Amino acid sequence: MKQNLLIIIWTFLPLLTVGQKIELTGTVVDSTDQLGFPMAKIELIKNDSTLLTTKTDFEGHFKIDNLKGGFYRLNIRAIGYPEIEVTKLNLTDESNDIKIELTNPIELEPVDIEWKYFTIIDSTGTIRCVKKTE
Repeated sequence: MKQNLLIIIWTFLPLLTVGQKIELTGTVVDSTDQLGFPMAKIELIKNDSTLLTTKTDFEGHFKIDNLKGGFYRLNIRAIGYPEIEVTKLNLTDESNDIKIELTNPIELEPVDIEWKYFTIIDSTGTIRCVKKTE
């Protein structure tokens, strides 16, 4: 009888763990106005290997699902801000939600763009290359 019970347990044990997938959701916001930051790059790292890369939507939200429990690291890169690293992110529950605040914006220098030629499409649909006149 004990042997049959063990066989049944070992047969169905993997089925119990199949449905235990973990989800990580979050929002990346600017710390001054608390508005979501679009198109920030999120890297999910485990054991010094990047598992996946995603970007925030236009409201600053991101979602990563089908994860296993354990410790992870996140790297967040957003234009105009220093890189942020979230270490020892422990995912244990089925659903995890985090908020990441971007602080200390980087002062970017203005850029002068010089051009000699540009392309236009006129009203007839003709593509023309126009040279800058000095």
